[in-house]
Amino acid sequence: MIVLLGLAFGVLQAGLVDQSLFNPDFLADTEFAEISAADQTRIPVLGISAQEAVSFLGNHVALSISCRSR
Repeated sequence: MIVLLGLAFGVLQAGLVDQSLFNPDFLADTEFAEISAADQTRIPVLGISAQEAVSFLGNHVALSISCRSR
């Protein structure tokens, strides 16, 4: 249940609040622009990058579990 809640929070935070999940130019003006694999892993039907989805949502799940377990 904690994993699903962490995933839901990740979609809410990265997808709706700061829109980093759906914005292809999110890292364009940062130091990470050149090393980002967002363009290479873009899923056109969903409009998201697979690399960013795993990164953003995975971090939310991992942080939700680690914060909950304390």
